[in-house]
Amino acid sequence: MTILSPTSRPSIDLEVLDNGLVFTENQDKLDYFWFDLVEREAGREYYLHRVVRLEMLRYLPQEARQDAGLLDTMRSALTGLYNQRRADYDPCVLTAGIFDPPLGVIQCYGVVGVGQGREQALHNANLGIGAVEGVMANFAQSRFESLDIQKAEWLHRSFLEMPYSLVAIGQPDPRQSARGMGREGPGEAQKSATMAGESAYTMQQNEMLFRALSRLEEEFLFLILASRVAPRDLATMLEGIASEASIPASRQSGAKSISFGLAFPLAASGNLGQSVGTSFGRNEGQSLSEGLAESEATSHSEGHASTVGHAVSDGTAHTVGTAHTTGVSSSTSTSLAEGTSHSVGSSAGIADSVGTADSVGSADTVGSANTVGSSQTVGHATTAGGFASGSSGGSASTSLGHSNTHTEGAQSGMSWGGGSAHSDGYSSGSGEAHSYQHNVGVSGRVGVGVVGGGYQEGVAEGATYSDTYADSNADTASSNWGASAGNSEANSFGSSVGATAGSSWGASSGSSQSVSSSVAQSTSQAHTASQSHSTSQGHTDSRAHSASASHSVSQGASASDGVSSSVGHSSSNSSFASTTHSVADTVSHSETSSWSNTESVSDGASRGISRSRAVGRTSGTNVGRAMGIARSMGMSAAVVPSVSAAKSYQWQDDKAIQLTGLLRAQEELLRQATLEGAYLTDAYMLCRTERGAAAAEVAIRQAFHGSELPVVTPVQTRRLTDEEQAYIRLHALAFTPSTREERIAGALEAYKDSTMLLPLQLAAYTAPGLFEEGAAVTTQERTPAFAFVPGCLQPHMPGDVVLAHLYSTETGRLTSAPLRLSEDRMFHTAFVADTGFGKTVAAERMAVETTRLWKYRTVVFDFGAGWRRLLNADLGEPERVEVYQVFPGATAPLRWNPLQIGKRTNPEQQMRATCELIRNAGQMGPRQLGFMRRALKTAYIDHGVLTSFREVLSDEKWSVVRDDEWDVLDAARAEWGQDRIQRKSLFPLVELEQPFERQAIAVHRSKQVDLVMWHEELLKIFSTLRAGTPDHTSLEGVLLRVEPFAEGAMEQMYGRGEGSIAFEELGMLGPADDPWGISILEGGAEMDEFAKAVIFSLGGWHLYHDAVVRRRRNIGRGPQRKLQIFFEEANKVLSGVAADMGEQPAAAGGGTSEIWRTMWRDGRKYGIWLHVIAQTVSELPKGIMSSCNNAFYSQTKEARDRDAVMAHLAFSEKGFTDEDYKRYISRMPQKLAICKLGYSDDVMHTTPFLCRPVMVAAREPTEEELVALYKQRTEMAR
Repeated sequence: MTILSPTSRPSIDLEVLDNGLVFTENQDKLDYFWFDLVEREAGREYYLHRVVRLEMLRYLPQEARQDAGLLDTMRSALTGLYNQRRADYDPCVLTAGIFDPPLGVIQCYGVVGVGQGREQALHNANLGIGAVEGVMANFAQSRFESLDIQKAEWLHRSFLEMPYSLVAIGQPDPRQSARGMGREGPGEAQKSATMAGESAYTMQQNEMLFRALSRLEEEFLFLILASRVAPRDLATMLEGIASEASIPASRQSGAKSISFGLAFPLAASGNLGQSVGTSFGRNEGQSLSEGLAESEATSHSEGHASTVGHAVSDGTAHTVGTAHTTGVSSSTSTSLAEGTSHSVGSSAGIADSVGTADSVGSADTVGSANTVGSSQTVGHATTAGGFASGSSGGSASTSLGHSNTHTEGAQSGMSWGGGSAHSDGYSSGSGEAHSYQHNVGVSGRVGVGVVGGGYQEGVAEGATYSDTYADSNADTASSNWGASAGNSEANSFGSSVGATAGSSWGASSGSSQSVSSSVAQSTSQAHTASQSHSTSQGHTDSRAHSASASHSVSQGASASDGVSSSVGHSSSNSSFASTTHSVADTVSHSETSSWSNTESVSDGASRGISRSRAVGRTSGTNVGRAMGIARSMGMSAAVVPSVSAAKSYQWQDDKAIQLTGLLRAQEELLRQATLEGAYLTDAYMLCRTERGAAAAEVAIRQAFHGSELPVVTPVQTRRLTDEEQAYIRLHALAFTPSTREERIAGALEAYKDSTMLLPLQLAAYTAPGLFEEGAAVTTQERTPAFAFVPGCLQPHMPGDVVLAHLYSTETGRLTSAPLRLSEDRMFHTAFVADTGFGKTVAAERMAVETTRLWKYRTVVFDFGAGWRRLLNADLGEPERVEVYQVFPGATAPLRWNPLQIGKRTNPEQQMRATCELIRNAGQMGPRQLGFMRRALKTAYIDHGVLTSFREVLSDEKWSVVRDDEWDVLDAARAEWGQDRIQRKSLFPLVELEQPFERQAIAVHRSKQVDLVMWHEELLKIFSTLRAGTPDHTSLEGVLLRVEPFAEGAMEQMYGRGEGSIAFEELGMLGPADDPWGISILEGGAEMDEFAKAVIFSLGGWHLYHDAVVRRRRNIGRGPQRKLQIFFEEANKVLSGVAADMGEQPAAAGGGTSEIWRTMWRDGRKYGIWLHVIAQTVSELPKGIMSSCNNAFYSQTKEARDRDAVMAHLAFSEKGFTDEDYKRYISRMPQKLAICKLGYSDDVMHTTPFLCRPVMVAAREPTEEELVALYKQRTEMAR
């Protein structure tokens, strides 16, 4: 898309040759603007390319409003950007007011990359935007995103359509202060009201500008372009300003005075002296000389080679094959690949293949490949597969290929030589001296005084002795180096004509050789007669050889570089049968001719350098003696009267004082600039209407004007003519600073539309505006701090189960760092969140990964129908997931008699637990519990189920082993490895020696007892009660609850008879010697909540109790598969779903059966993990959450629930501290969760993490798939 036409109004210093926008392919976002420009400055013309990349501010935590250091953070960011050295780019900030459509204010941060070519400019812009994103990350948890197409097109049009332009010049006065939000809790840090009162809180400066134009709904573009001023230029400017400032500074003030005086001096002196002395001296000297020589040599060679080749091939093949295949295939794959590849190659081939595959797999690949190769395949094959096919035929081909090879080589060498010289010298001498001196002198002065005279006499004698020693050394060194370079070029052509297949090859080679030599010689000599001589010689050889080969049938060459990232999932199921018969006859002939030509050129260059060095040293010693005597006398006197008077004046030059102040302000600005950098800044405002321009003109000065140092020139807007407005608009369109010059005495800048700003001053323009009417959200609190211990840094976070990816609260983004769980840290887990916020996603991930990797038995009680999609989850092996539906009219119905005694469950214990759990599910009272126990006990005794009760042992019918029970006994004894007992009539139960024998009898007899019989027994009791009594009312409530199980479809699903599943075997799928998998019981919406609570409660208890017995019996017999149970809507299962009828309802969680607390408290001991999935955690029974050391929490808004979550996370729930965490829990975004893995001996692992659980990749099955699953399961049961 083009922004400007190539002929758009070129200015004197700028011409736009071409330009456009680039959008990311298949995405709704802008990638970059680009401009091809001609820029002219100082009589020179530059052809440059500019690429602009922008990121829009999307989120800034509301804590920034309380942060007085907001400008300091932006100042630090600009100081960091000033230090960039790697790429040529400049930062820019673009703010737009968009009111049609009503988007408000958008703030964009970016860079302008500059280069000689567009690719170079783009590269620089990419580096720059990375740097900007990095420094802006220090606005904690701020979020940026690319402009979408709508906003980019609006900017595109507005650059062209907005006719009114303004330029802001001068230094803004940064005002650093905070602005409260009224959200501070009593335990959080607050600003002291006594510091400055309400005046301490003010709005951001650019916010004042945005508000003024938004109130008028005047659309605008406010562009800031900042160019770095080099440190050397800043130092030069500081030196110049300092020199200028010192002149008026020295003239600011002074003093004037006058004085007179008269003095009376008086002096007398005398001297007598004698001296004898001896002297000794030593001297040394040293000389140094160096020499340098260079030599260069160049060589050139050429070579030529030519190759001709010819090849002929023939072949014949005959194949006959027959195959018949019947099978079923299913494949599911998930892949994640990222990589970079580069390939150059030539290939040709013909292939015909038929195949079938049966695979289930998952791949996670990150890689890089570089491939060069050539391949050819000719053949015909038939393979048994998912269909029948046959083929025969032939093909002919003609191809022509060409290859070109270019080779370059380079070689360098270096040699070194050296020498040394040494000389010594010695000299000595002696002498004597005698002297005598006699002086007489007279002195006088003009004035009143006494004439003085003097006498001096001296004798001197002495002797001298000298000794000189000279030593010199000369050292020389030389070095030279040489380099040669060669290149060769080869061209080859190949062609082939043939049928079916053929091959040919050709080869060519070329070589080049270059020889270069250099000789360097240097000589140096010192005055102490030392001499050095060095010779060096270098020899280099370079050879280049190239060979090319061509291969025919078809040939091509390609080179590609790219990066790809893909995430995909595919799943397929198919059944097939095929019969294949094929006969193939193949005759092939090929003929190939090839020709190649090679030319090579090589160039060599060498260079030699030699160095020499000489050192000379001298030393000497001398001795002398001297003796002398001197006498002198003198006297003088004078009288000088003195009288003095003085007067002085102080003067000041106000003109010099003011000028000094101005220059020193500039000096301070430059001094700070040399410390932290400075930017030459252009600030352009474009408006759509004259009214908007008038408002912007005053709003800019209102927002940014100030006079605090180091402000030299306060902010003001420049009045522009129509021609100047067009000039500024063109530069704004191309994101190019103005180069208009303006010479003003004392001004720092020579550019008319630019101002030199310190980073803090520039921050006043560019700091994120806390303006809510726009794209940036600025009133949402920041995410509080959470731990970050990436699972990829094992052993810091060990484990093979990846549950989630960690969220960084430092940068406010989701990372790829995994959150891992090891089996030794596995524990009861709570998944708590309001509906729709991802608690089931986290639970599904744990269920699938722990089952797949640790081979767990997993059972899910799903109150709804959300878990069925795991039927298509990848567990590594097929048929490891099953689904049962507990509601009437189900596609895959559950067939289970809850009153049938479990294989390993004591009948009396099951009877009591059944009544207790049904009472708990309906939140019933103790009176109702008593009625249920009495009725169920009667039903069991009437059918001889309670084989240890005296009522059964004394009953004529049930006290003996019945004829239909002998087979049951035999099967039970065989399972325990015991022989059959002799059958006889009327065999008493009391004579059965083993408990498992009576257990088998009880299980068999209980198949005839169901909920219908229990309901009938309750009705019998009910008929004996007088209406209106408490007992009558209580029992009526029980009947109303049990009645749905005794009629209709539910009677058939949960009634007596054969076909009932062994509930304790759920989760044990696959071969008998390797039982593990996932069993899902789906509640659906067709069944009332009490009925679902009853089925899930009884089922959970059966699974738990059976696993406990298994664990006890398997001690010493090897490991046992661990069991985990997931309870969806756990509060309804564990606490009940309805108020009591006839009795006072129990408090939520208070009347919960002790059975549940015991299961959660003791389950760990038996390798049983119980997981709760709940919306209202406060309604869970007491003791459940304290047993859950692991937990995932997402958004929870109810106050009691949040208090429970805070306590479990070890945060304060009282409101004095940690209030930000409590508020965050009620506003957490979807898909995020707070995870606590509290079962660890390392405190680093027990701290809460913020993460995003990984969703299980699985497709929800259709009803037809469930029907097929049910039929398959029924056939297997038969």
